[in-house]
Amino acid sequence: MNAPREGPRDAISVAEVRILRTLGTVLGEELATHVRTVGGQLEALRTSLAEQLLALPPGEKGLTGDPGQPGEPGAAGDPGQPGPPGEPGRDGLDGAGLAARVWAPGQVHREGAIVQAFIGQYWQALADTAEEPGPDAQTWSRVGTAGFRLAPAWVAGATYAEGDLYVKDYGLFLHAGGVDQCLVGRGRAGERGAQGPAGPVGKDGPPGRDAATLQLIEARGAAVAFLWKDGDGELRTDLVDLSGLVDQVARRVIALLEETAP
Repeated sequence: MNAPREGPRDAISVAEVRILRTLGTVLGEELATHVRTVGGQLEALRTSLAEQLLALPPGEKGLTGDPGQPGEPGAAGDPGQPGPPGEPGRDGLDGAGLAARVWAPGQVHREGAIVQAFIGQYWQALADTAEEPGPDAQTWSRVGTAGFRLAPAWVAGATYAEGDLYVKDYGLFLHAGGVDQCLVGRGRAGERGAQGPAGPVGKDGPPGRDAATLQLIEARGAAVAFLWKDGDGELRTDLVDLSGLVDQVARRVIALLEETAP
């Protein structure tokens, strides 16, 4: 008997390689046959289950589920076809022919804009402007002659535009058609009315300050000084010059003495 080979083998013999190849071939054929058999059985089972499911009656309706989360907005759809023309509307009321907003200070109006100002007057902007409309405005032109404007009170030499209202001598005048017409004038003076009854007695006023008191009279040459103390305790001095009076008296006495002298 041959002695066993010691240590690891670095290679297998040719006979062993043939045995392994034969074993692999047999196992592969057996495995392929088994797989084909199992695959055919699975296909038959699937077909049978499908036929059974189709033959089952419909089940009962299930419970309604909770609403899902809102979806994202969809893309805008294509414009629809124009609808048929509507029925003609009823005739509206006749307008003034101008659609204009009322002018207000602080607003800028574009060139060509038409605004309503004063009392029913219409003005058109000659340029982009925030200026107030009026006869003296540089950026406005009046449209038509309708409406009124309350002008300053009458002064000599003043000129007025069509539709201006102004006050003169307590009367209200209108400048229209180049003519000034008095709309409302002052009436004649009324008769003096009867005296009304006496009103109630008024309340007492607050106490006044104390009057000044004379503190001292002092001769200062030909003048006399008066020292006063007013109600607030302040002192003041009034000086009266008597030199002229003394001179006149002296002259008069001398003249009398000369007349009576022997």
